[in-house]
Parts: sequence; structure tokens; C-alpha cells
Amino acid sequence: MKRFILIICILIPLINSYADVNIKGKVSDLDGTPLQGIMMRLYQGDKIKAFTNSRRDGTFLLKTDSIPLPAKISFASKNYAPSEIWIDNTSDSVFAILEPQQFMLQEVVVKVPHARLKGDTITYDVASYTNPSDRSIEDVIKKLPGIEVTENGTIIYDGEPINNFYIEGLNLMGNNYAVASQNISPGDISSISIYERHQSKKALKGISNTKSAALNLKLKKGRMLKPVGYANAGAGYGDGLLWTGQIYSMLISPSNQTIISAQGNNTGKNYINSDRKTSSPNPASSTFSMTPFGTPKIATQRYINNKSAYFTANSIFKLKDDLTFTVNSSYGLDHDGFDGASLTEYLASGRNDLLYEEKVDNSIKKHIVSASAKIEQNSDKIYIKDQFDFNGSFNHNDYGIVNSSAINQNLRNRNFNFSNDFNIIIRKGENVVNIKSETQYRNTPLSTISAYDPLAGTSSMYQNVEGKSFHNRETTGFSRKISRKSSVGTDITFQADYDSFLSYGIKSEDSPQCNDLSGHNIAASASPFYKYLMGRHSIILTIPIEWINLKYTDIVNEATHRFNKIYINGDLDIFIKMNQFNWLSLNAAWRHSTGDIRNFIENPVFTTFRSSRTLGNGALMQTLSKSASASYTHRNPIESFYLRGVFSFSRKESNYLSVYNVDQSGTSNSSLNSDTHTDISNLMINASKSINRIATRVSLNLTGVWIQRESMRSSSLIDISNSTYIATLSGETRQWNDRLSLSANISYSISHQSFGGAIPSNDLSELSFNGKISLFPMKKLEIYSRIFFNRSQLEENNFKSNLFIDAGIKYSVKKFDIELTACNLTDMRRYEYTLYQSLDLSTYSYSLRPMEAILSLRYNF
Repeated sequence: MKRFILIICILIPLINSYADVNIKGKVSDLDGTPLQGIMMRLYQGDKIKAFTNSRRDGTFLLKTDSIPLPAKISFASKNYAPSEIWIDNTSDSVFAILEPQQFMLQEVVVKVPHARLKGDTITYDVASYTNPSDRSIEDVIKKLPGIEVTENGTIIYDGEPINNFYIEGLNLMGNNYAVASQNISPGDISSISIYERHQSKKALKGISNTKSAALNLKLKKGRMLKPVGYANAGAGYGDGLLWTGQIYSMLISPSNQTIISAQGNNTGKNYINSDRKTSSPNPASSTFSMTPFGTPKIATQRYINNKSAYFTANSIFKLKDDLTFTVNSSYGLDHDGFDGASLTEYLASGRNDLLYEEKVDNSIKKHIVSASAKIEQNSDKIYIKDQFDFNGSFNHNDYGIVNSSAINQNLRNRNFNFSNDFNIIIRKGENVVNIKSETQYRNTPLSTISAYDPLAGTSSMYQNVEGKSFHNRETTGFSRKISRKSSVGTDITFQADYDSFLSYGIKSEDSPQCNDLSGHNIAASASPFYKYLMGRHSIILTIPIEWINLKYTDIVNEATHRFNKIYINGDLDIFIKMNQFNWLSLNAAWRHSTGDIRNFIENPVFTTFRSSRTLGNGALMQTLSKSASASYTHRNPIESFYLRGVFSFSRKESNYLSVYNVDQSGTSNSSLNSDTHTDISNLMINASKSINRIATRVSLNLTGVWIQRESMRSSSLIDISNSTYIATLSGETRQWNDRLSLSANISYSISHQSFGGAIPSNDLSELSFNGKISLFPMKKLEIYSRIFFNRSQLEENNFKSNLFIDAGIKYSVKKFDIELTACNLTDMRRYEYTLYQSLDLSTYSYSLRPMEAILSLRYNF
């Protein structure tokens, strides 16, 4: 018993020392204000026994099973000096007062990755891809793997034009985004994101994918909420006084974006051709070319004597989170002049080949006007869009032609259209209803063409063409999920067109040629589809069933043309994403298509003083296209590597055989109601790689095209085979701390054509080189030179070389850029090359602008 009592006496102090611990307390600053989020740690020696954070009122509670006393509590925060308190009794409350403390951070270097990949979004750091010589964000976009930018500014990614160009997530510019991409400074943009297979309508995400990508520009924080842009003015001399001027302004805020641009010049830059909004959807527009006597295959700055101006104003208002209102407008004019000469050898059946030589002085005056307004709600459950557009193109062109005699040709043309596009999509769960309405009124170009012989004092040709078209298309569709991975649905479309075409033309002493047609074209279709979506993979099978009904009345020929038929088409798309870096796309299609009112225009329409075209032969064009394609893409933005390969084959079977006739009086195009086919095979391989550690990028593009078709020349059927091979290698590098920048592009092409023994086969080749070198002896000083070399084959064993050298010097001081440019230092005055056009060989020669110099001053704001 005594031993037991002794043991209890020994254990009582030990039990008291290791009792359960609940420590309460409060933390405040020097003013007594409670502090939230302070980290507390309870230590046993060097080991942490418990930890917690202070509450909003500064109180805290530390709990642990047992701890020897005394114990230590530490207090830590990034804004307050560290503190420690020792406690001897756990029953007492702890009160801690912390003192504010400022921390001096040591200098650090943060390296931003050049690219980031997240799902189907690739984000590129703009600074990593920007050279000191880059003038616009388009110069940066061209360097991104998988992207190609065409001459008119269209951006293509993975072989498809992008479907949206966003600035801070808003699509301000629509199809006219080149105004933004060619003017926004790289210094204003922090990153460029590529949204692969981008579905812009939120209600369709996860249900309907697209093949196209979208781009998004993210501005630097300092460039938001204030106007940014520049004003530029320049003057110089060539054969006469030169001038250029431009102002560009952009204001970006969370609720509004505005871009305004005005520019003008007489230095050879043409603005209207780069405005994709002016291209008319009217097929008859292609009948009347603004440059029927050809243009050289070089930039307009090399040969056009112009007076050009272009103005555009664009604004988007974010009314609510998912509701926007957009207005776009533009006006442009070009007064262009250039001269050229051509020598064409025409294949003529049953006689010696014809040689035709002419010189043409082109004077082309173009005006375009466009305006649009769009309201759009884009939410997860509902999408609504209503957009109104007007596009107009007005031309008055003169052509002075010298051949065996002198001819003055005049063309007046007015082409415009109004349209309204309404679309609503309603989504409930995985079920979708889609309603779309398109209404459009457009005119066939109101065109007057005439030719006058000044020596004879008589008119050699006169023609007037006019017409109109009313188009309405109503579409509704729905889809329903039938399993976790599968859905079915259909699109139902009704389309009604009314068209009219009137022409009156007479050439020399010939009888007048007249056309007067009008009528309707009605089509209805149901397009059932099946979609299988499994993670990264998708299969989409569509079987459109289309009914065509048309009736056209020809008053001149006193004939009525009717057509009524049902077609069944098919389309299969397979997309396999093997992993985040590799995917495969397969497509097979079977599609019928029909012609329109043009197929029944059986009397000639004059396109120039010596050329005519008969648009139809009285039979409706019916075409069956069979196609298959496969494409493989590997892209690794982290390693800056991109590889894409595409092979496609298509056969087009038609009941229209083109006929081209040549005689001493001129040329004429027509067609026969005869079965024919065209086979096209295409192979393309594109690879690009950026080696970031040495600031170098290289790209290789290989293309092969094989075409087989039939054509008729003056009652002789000829089988034409054409094969073309093109290899292009380009690269860019920055060296010596960005003191030296080099870029180059070299391309070689060869084509072979055979004509079924009608004439000997031929081979043509061409070599071209583009290069730029920039030196930066000082940070703000750039000295650069551009070189363009072209070696074209004119005929067998006869080559023509063309060399252009431009140079300039640019100095930046604060917000000003001073630039002196000199163009065509080799003073090349003629540009020559040869083309095979169908069966005919043409050698072209054009006058060039002389050596010129321009001094410009730019203010950046």
C-alpha cells in the first residue's frame, strides 16, 4: 500500500505537466485593431505541435493533446514583424501585439515562358516573338507556329482561315480585322492566344465543334482605358512629289472598344483590295473584271501610280456580360494607273497559231462604301444575333489600248447589296434548337462598257448590263443527346431566290446581242446528322437531302426553263486527338450542286472590246463532287515545333464542258452540254521550328498539285494535264543582343503541262527570294535593307531576272519615329514573266515605279 501511494505521488506532477492543452488568445496591432489571418504555431522544442490562423476578430484557439510547459507560440505575417510568446499556464489567455514591418525585396529576374498550352488554347508571349524591326502585331503573328498570313491580311491557322479575331475577348472588327492587325503596335500587346477548333457561340460548346481557330490579343495593363495609336505624315520624290499620311487610334475598356483609322497616299499602296468586306457574294460580279488586261505578280507599290484613301470607324459596346452592340463603317477610293504590254500565242485549230500583241494604259477608279450594325447576345443557354449590312462598289475605268489600231475602252460599274442576318439558338441541357434567317437584296453589276476607235471616229462596241437578285434563306434545326457520347439532330432549310438579268450589246456591224431573263430558284433540304463525341475524338456523319425547283423565262428566246429534282449527299468528318500534341482529321464527301440563272444566258456578254463570254447553254449545270482528305498535325508550342501534312483528292463530274474559241476578231468563252470531269490531287507538308536559345526560327513548306481536266478549243477536245511543285524555305534570326536581325524567304516552283498531243508539252520554272537585314548600332536606331530577286522563265532556255533593293533608316526618340525610305534602288523600270493560260502562252511586261525616297514623321500616343 505504501508503494502504491508513492507511485501516485510521483505520477501526479507528470500528469499535470502533460495535460491536454487548449490555448486561447487574441492578436492585434499597435492601435488595438484585431488582425485576421495571422499564422500561429505552438512548438515543443523544434517540433510544431499545433498551428492555426487568427479569425476576423483577431481571436485564435490552439489545440493539442499534451505539451510540456513552458511552451512557445510564434506569430508570423508578411506585413508584421515576427514575434514569440512563452506561456507557463495554459489556462491563461494570450494577448499578442504585432508591429508593422516593411520588407526590402532583393532584385529578381522573372522569366516568362514563350508559350503556354492549356487544353485547346495556346498562349504566346509577344515579347518573346518580337523583333526591334517589327512594325505591327501582324509581323509577330506571322512568326507563330502553324500560322500563315496572306497578302491581303487574312490569317490562316492549321490550313483554315480564323473565324474570329478578338481583342480582349471581343470581336470588334469582324472580317475587316486586318485594319487592327496591321496597325496595332507589338508594344501594346502582352500575349496572343490561339483558340483551336473554336466555337464562338457558347450555347453550342461541347455540342458542335468547328475546324477553324480564333485569335485573341491581350493588351498590356498600361494600354487600357486610354487612346493609343499614332499619326504619321511623309513626303518624298520620285518622278514627282510623293505624299503619305495616316492616323490610327484605338481605345479599349472593359465596356467599349473603338478603332478609327484614316489613311491616304500616292506611293503605290492600294487599300481597297485589302478590305475583305467589299467582296460581293453575287457570282455575276466575276464576269466583269476591273483589270481585264492583267496585273503583274508583284506588290502594287512596285507598279501602280495611285491616289488612294481609306477611312474606317468601328465600335463595340458591352451592354451586359453577354450582350454586345457593334457598328462598323468604311469608305475607300483608289485612282490607279499603270501600263503593260502582252504578247499571246493562241492555239488555233486547223490553222497556224495566232499571235496577238497589245499595249494597255489602265486607269482604274474605284469607290467602296460599307456599313454594318449587329446586336448579339451570347450566353450558355441562348444565342441571339441580328446583323444588318450594306456593301457598295462603284467603278469608272478607262483603258487605252494599242494593237493593230488604237482603241479606248470605258467601263462604268455599280454593284451593291443589302442583307440582314438573324440567328437564335436555344439550349436546354443537351438539347438545342437553332433558327436562322438570311435576307439579301443585291444587284447584278449595273455595268456599261464601250469601246471607241479615235482614228475612225466610230464606236466599235457598246454594252449595257443590269439585273437584280432577292435572296431569302430560312434554317431551323435541333439536336438531342441519345447517350452520354452520342447525339442526333437535323437542320431544315428553305431557300427562295428571285433573279433577273438584262443585257444589250453590239459589236461593230454585228447584230445586237440581247439577254432578258427572270425567274425563281427554290430549294429545300433536310440534313440529318449523327455525332459521336468521346473525349478528344469526334465522328460526325451528315446526310443532306435536297430538293431543287427552278423556273426561268427567257423573253428574247421565248423559252421557259424548268428543273425539279431531289439529291442525296453525304459528309463524314472524323477527328482523332491522340494527345495534346497530335491529331488526325479525315473527311469524305459526296456532294451535288446546281447552277443558277447564268446557265440560261445563251447570248454573248462582252467582257472587253475583243472578248466575249456566253455564260450558259440552256441547260442547268449539274455537278457531282467526290472528295477525300486526310491531315495530320503535330504541334508542340512549348518546344516551338509545328508539323502539318495534308493529302486530298477530288473528282468533279459535270455536264458543262468549257469551250474557248480564238480567231482574228477576238476570243470567246462558252460551254457545251457534255459530260466532263476534273481530277485534282494535292499534297502539302509544312514544318516550322523556333530555336529560342539562339533566337532563330525556320520554316519549310512543300506543295504538289496534280490536275487533269478536259477542255475544248475550236471544236477540238483536248485533255490537259498539269503538275506543279513548290518548295519554300524561310527563316529569321536575331543576334548580337538584338543588334542584328535577318529574315529571308526563298521559293522555287516548277510546272509541267501537257495537252494530249495538240501542242508540245511545256515546263516553266521560277525562283524568288525575299530578304531583310536590320542593324541596330544604337538601341533606337535601325538601318535596314530589303531585297527581292525573281528569276522567271519566259520561254525555253530564256530567263528574265528582276532585282529590287529598298533601304531605310529609322530613329526613335521618345514618342517620335523619324524614317527615311528609299525604294527601287536598282531603278528597275520593266517587269516581265510568262504564263500559260489554258492552252495559250502569254508573255507580260509592265512599267515600274522609279527610284523613290520618302521622309516620314510618326507620333505614337
